[in-house]
Amino acid sequence: MEESNTHAYALDYIFISIVIGICCGIIFDVYFRFRFDVVVIMTIAIGCFGVAMLRPQKFLKKFLRAEQFLFCISIICFTMLLGMMRMQFARGEVSQLENSVGQKVTLTGIIDVVVPKTYNQQTKLSTSDGQTILVYAQKYPHLTYGDDISITGILQKPKNFTTNQGTEFDYVSYLYKDDIAYVIPNGQATIISHGKNYFLGPLYALKNWFIAGYAKVLPPDEADLMGGLTLGTKENISPEFRDSLVETSTIHIIALSGYNVTIVANFLRGLLAQIPLLGARGALVGGGIGIIFFVLMTGAQSSAIRAGIMALVALFGRGSGREYDAFRALVLAGFIMILWNPKFLVYDVSFQLSFLATLGMIYLTPKFLELFRNIPEFIFGKIPLRELMSTTLGAQTSVVPFIIYKMGVFSLVALPANILILPAVPFAMGIGTLAGIIGNFSIVCATPFAFVTHLLLRYIIILINFFAKIPFAYLEIPGTSIFICLALYILIMFWVYTKKT
Repeated sequence: MEESNTHAYALDYIFISIVIGICCGIIFDVYFRFRFDVVVIMTIAIGCFGVAMLRPQKFLKKFLRAEQFLFCISIICFTMLLGMMRMQFARGEVSQLENSVGQKVTLTGIIDVVVPKTYNQQTKLSTSDGQTILVYAQKYPHLTYGDDISITGILQKPKNFTTNQGTEFDYVSYLYKDDIAYVIPNGQATIISHGKNYFLGPLYALKNWFIAGYAKVLPPDEADLMGGLTLGTKENISPEFRDSLVETSTIHIIALSGYNVTIVANFLRGLLAQIPLLGARGALVGGGIGIIFFVLMTGAQSSAIRAGIMALVALFGRGSGREYDAFRALVLAGFIMILWNPKFLVYDVSFQLSFLATLGMIYLTPKFLELFRNIPEFIFGKIPLRELMSTTLGAQTSVVPFIIYKMGVFSLVALPANILILPAVPFAMGIGTLAGIIGNFSIVCATPFAFVTHLLLRYIIILINFFAKIPFAYLEIPGTSIFICLALYILIMFWVYTKKT
C-alpha cells in the first residue's frame, strides 16, 4: 500500500513538472522569443520555484530521493523547450494578406458559426490558405454554418479599445487566440454553395432553435440573458448591461461553466438510466456523449471545454468507482486545452478567469465554509446561505488580483449581488429552457412557464442594474503592476496552506 502511494505521488510530481515546463515554455516564447540566455536562467528559477511550492519537504523526505528531485527539474527544463516549440508552431507564418490591409478585397472560404445581430451577421471566414477573418456581413442573405461564400469589403486589423471603466481592452489578443488577425467590418457576402456539414451543422441549428424559442416567449432583453445563461451566447446582450455585469462581478452567470455542463450530463444520464437495455454503463456513456455534444453546440468556448473535460473525468471516474480529484481534473483539463491551443494560456482571459475561479472554489471555499460556520446554513428553508457566501467568496477572491491587473476594476458589491442573484439562476435556466422548447410548438402552452421565467429574469436584471448604480459600486485601479498581482496571489497561497481552521 505504501509502495503504491509512493508511485502515485511520484507520478503526480512528474506530471506537474511536465505541466509547469510546457506552460513556462509557452510564456517565455511569447515574451522573449528564444532568447536562450533568458530562457536558461528563467527555466532553472521557475523550475525550482514550481517544485518548491509543492512542499518539497514532504516530497523529498517521504517519497522521493534528492536525485529524483533533480530529475523533476530536468523534466521542467526539457518540457519548457517543447512548450516553446509548440508556441512557435501555433504562431504560424506571416500572412500574405498583410499587404492588403486598408484595401478592398474579395475573399472566398467557409464560414463558422453565424451570430445574427440587429443590423448585420457576425461570423468567421476560413480561407483556403488557412487564414481566419472576422466578418460582419449584411443582414441578408442569411448565412449558415459551413456555407461557402465570397465576401467583399475593406480588410482591416483589429484595434484595442477603451472600456467604460476607463481600461484598455486587449481586443487584438482576444481575437488572436482564435487565430484571427484581420477584420472585414462591412462586408458584402455572396453565397456560393450551402454547407453540408452533417455533424456540427445540426448542433448549431439546435442551438439556434433554442434561442428562437426564447425570443418567442420572452422580451428581447430577457431572451438575450436567457441565451447567455443556458448557452453562453453574449453577442446580443447590450453593452450597458454587460458593463453592469462586469461592475457587479456577475459576468460569470453568462459564461458556460461546469454547472451548466453538469446539469446536461446528469439529466441525460438520469434519462438514459430509465432505459433497461442500456443499464448504468450505457447511461454513463450517454451522459459523456451529451457533454461533448453540448460543448460543441455552444461553440466550444474555452470555459465550456474546460468544464466539459472536468465533467467527463468526474463522470467516468465516479462511474468506475474511483475517487474524483477536482484539482487533478482541473490541471488535466487545462493541460489538454493548452496543448491543443497554447494561445489560451497567454491570450484568453476567459480561460484564465475560469481556471482561477475553479481553483478558488476547490481550495478557498472550504476555508470560507469553516470561517462562516456560525452563519445559518439555510435561510427561508431552501436558500443555502453559507454555501453561497463561501462559494462566491472563494471564486471571487481567486480572480480579484487578476481582474485588478487585467481590467483595473474591483467590485465592492460582488458579494451581496451574487448572494441575491445566484439562487434564482438555476430556476430561470430550468423553467426558461422548458418555456423555450414548448414555445417553439405553442406560445399559448408556454405562457405559464414563460411568465415564471419572466419574473425570475426581471428580478436578476433589476438587481444587477441596481447594484451597478450604487455610488462607488466598484473602484477603478488602472495600471496595476504584474508584481502586485503576483504578491496578492502569494498572500492567498500563504493563507491557504498556513491558516488553521
